[in-house]
Amino acid sequence: MPERTCNVGFIGCGALMNTQHIQNAHKSPVCTVHTLCDINPAALESTAAKFPPVKTTPDYRTLLADPDVDLVVIAMNPAMHAELALAALDAGKPVYVEKPLGESVDEGLAVARRAAETGLQLAVGFNRRFAPAYLDVKPLLDGREGPLLVYYRIADHERGSRRDTVRLHVEVCHVFDILAWFTASEPVSVYATQGLHNDNTVTVSFADGTAAQVLSSGRSSLEAPKEHLEIVWDHKQVIVTDFIETRFFHVPGMPPLKRYRGRSYLGSPDDHVEAFASKGLDYFLALKKRVSDAWDDKDAGRPFDKPLTEYPANYLGDKGWGFALDEMARAVLERRPAANAGAAEGIRASAVASAALRSIQSGNVERLDPSLWRL
Repeated sequence: MPERTCNVGFIGCGALMNTQHIQNAHKSPVCTVHTLCDINPAALESTAAKFPPVKTTPDYRTLLADPDVDLVVIAMNPAMHAELALAALDAGKPVYVEKPLGESVDEGLAVARRAAETGLQLAVGFNRRFAPAYLDVKPLLDGREGPLLVYYRIADHERGSRRDTVRLHVEVCHVFDILAWFTASEPVSVYATQGLHNDNTVTVSFADGTAAQVLSSGRSSLEAPKEHLEIVWDHKQVIVTDFIETRFFHVPGMPPLKRYRGRSYLGSPDDHVEAFASKGLDYFLALKKRVSDAWDDKDAGRPFDKPLTEYPANYLGDKGWGFALDEMARAVLERRPAANAGAAEGIRASAVASAALRSIQSGNVERLDPSLWRL
C-alpha cells in the first residue's frame, strides 16, 4: 500500500463523474478528491457538496498547474477528450481519460505519441477489464487449444442526447476493447450492418481465428439485461449477464453458477449490493421492471415514482469502475506502468468502430492493420 493517497483532479462534474469516478475516489482508500473542475457553477457546487474536495475551480488550466494534483481524470463530451488529455500531459500530469480516447483514430494517435514522449501514464476508461465477473473468465481462456466464438449484446433504452450519439464510437468501443482483451489477439477485419440509427450488428474477426458477433441497440427495453456475453471454446462455455451472474459449462474448477455483489451509490438504496450476490439476476430484473414502469408513467404524463426514475439501474452491477481508478492511482504513486488499457488500446477500439462505420456504408468487409496502434 502506498504511503499516501493519490490526489486526483477531475475535469468535468457531469453524470458519469458523479455516479462513478468522483464517487469512487471519494470512497477509495487509495484516492483523495483533490480538485473538482467544471465551467457550470451549479454542477460544480452540487458535486462539491456531495464529495467535498480540497479545491474547486471553473478553469481546467488552474487544475493542471497545481503541483499537488497527482492524476487527472477527464470525462467530458468526447469531442474534448483528446484536447484535454494533451493539455494534461503537457502539464506533466498522468491521465485517466474516459472512452473514447478521441473522436478519430488520428486524435488518439496524437495523444498516444504525446504520452510516449512524456513517459507519463495514460489510461483509457475501459473499466470492464476490472469487472469481477470478467476477471473470473479471463484466466480460463489462457492456454486454450482453439479460437473463441463470442456473442456480445449491449442494448439499452437510451434517452435524451445519448440517442443522437454514434453509439459504436461512444459505447460499443467498450465491447471492442474487451473482445481483444479476452482473446489476447488483434482484430483484423470488421463487417457491420445497421437497421435504424444505432441498431447495429458487428462481426469482428481476430488474428487467432476468433469470431465475435456484437449486437448493439439504443432501442431496447429498460426491463432487459443491458449486457450479455457468451463465449464458446474447447467444448466449454461461459455466459455472463449484466456482471451479476456467470454460468460455467464444462469448465473444470468452476461452479455451475456464480453471482456477484452489486455496487453501492450515494443517494440510492443499497439493498441490491448483497441481494445480487444471494438472489442474482431474478432480483435485478424485478428491480429493472419497477424502474421501467416508473419511466413509462413519467413518459405518459401519469403520476410516477420519481426516486425510481433517478435510480442508476444500469450502474448497479460491478463493471470495475472503482477497481480501474484505484489501479491507475496506485500506479501513479508507485511510479510504474498501470494495468489499465492504454493509448494503444484506445486507438484500437476507435479503429474497430471506424471500420464498422465504413463497412455499413460500403457493405463490405473492412480490413484492419494492427500496426496502426502498435506504437
